[in-house]
Amino acid sequence: GRKILLSDMSPADVSDFIVTLAGYSRSTIHIFASVLSCFFRYLWETGVTTTDLSLMVPKPRIYAEESIPETWTPEEVRQLLASIDRTSGIGKRDYAMILLAVILGMRVGDINALRFKNLDWNRKLITYVQQKTNKTNTLPILPEIGEAIIDYLKNGRLESDCDNVFIRHIYPYGAIQS
Repeated sequence: GRKILLSDMSPADVSDFIVTLAGYSRSTIHIFASVLSCFFRYLWETGVTTTDLSLMVPKPRIYAEESIPETWTPEEVRQLLASIDRTSGIGKRDYAMILLAVILGMRVGDINALRFKNLDWNRKLITYVQQKTNKTNTLPILPEIGEAIIDYLKNGRLESDCDNVFIRHIYPYGAIQS
């Protein structure tokens, strides 16, 4: 809130600003610090400031394992699956999709893009190219997953020319957008 001319900025001003970021996550502070450092270096190189304040910006360390996503407990997964109304077509679809995610670890985009050609019922395998890595992945069609997909296809999926296994149940019927 203080009005300071860029040419009058001091290391103390930089420090005062960094202190205001105390409530943010380390990764957010890291982004702020990187941007500030680049900006201060630019100001010094163009002669706007006489001191290279980029050297005064602290750079918090970011550790590779720091942002491991949280997982749900088995009980929470059971509660989620039990909360789905499997008497409706949408519920049958959602149940099968969530099983693919929680049991096989498939990503949402890969589940949405799953096509009939990816399902090998004779060998009980799902083979697809992961959207994120562009690598081919092969996973088993476990009994619980196979039963849920078949229930959706026989009793829940709307008539559609779309080759995706799972489709929107709102017109126009077709692929679900990730």
